[in-house]
Amino acid sequence: MDAYYANVPVRSSGVNPTPILKDMSNPLEEPKQLKARIKQLEEELKISKLKGKAYQVMVEIAKHDYGIDLEKKSGAKQSKSSEK
Repeated sequence: MDAYYANVPVRSSGVNPTPILKDMSNPLEEPKQLKARIKQLEEELKISKLKGKAYQVMVEIAKHDYGIDLEKKSGAKQSKSSEK
């Protein structure tokens, strides 16, 4: 099956199906590898959520303590210097 798809030209979408099919040749990864990957992704998600919370706190501190509003206003227009 791989030999057939290896000779198929790249489709108009620019996606070559060969790498996808090679991944499918091993349909079941080791459960330990999958569990390790899940744990890694959960840790990355936790860190990402903490970064988001830290940013929210920073925006609130800037607004309340320094009078700086960092939140984007809805419908705000870009300044002329940033337009290209």
